Amino acid sequence: MIVVWAQRDTYNVLLDNGVGPEIGLLYVWLIFTPVLLIASWVLEILVDTPAKKFSNEIDVQCRLKRPPVPKTFTDDTEEEVDDSDYYSCWRFSKRIWPIFAMIAWLLFVLITTEIFIRTH
Repeated sequence: MIVVWAQRDTYNVLLDNGVGPEIGLLYVWLIFTPVLLIASWVLEILVDTPAKKFSNEIDVQCRLKRPPVPKTFTDDTEEEVDDSDYYSCWRFSKRIWPIFAMIAWLLFVLITTEIFIRTH
């Protein structure tokens, strides 16, 4: 969606400069395939991974029989965390902070886009 206009413009510029249609298509493919691979990798890191972690945390949080609390190790000592404290709303919110960051980013994009459209 983001790269389509750039691909078409590049293809049209190549055709206008005397490059054949087949070679122009090959150039566009060679230029924009790495761009699409990098963009999909970045989106996997920024969107897919936090969403997976969020759905896993929601699943664990909503279970009637929850798994045992993971043990934390600090300076060669093992620290026990209470089940009720680990599964509290505040600790859950702290564990899923990437989803809040993603929601904030989407709201920022929506608001700035709407402001731009209204003013222009």
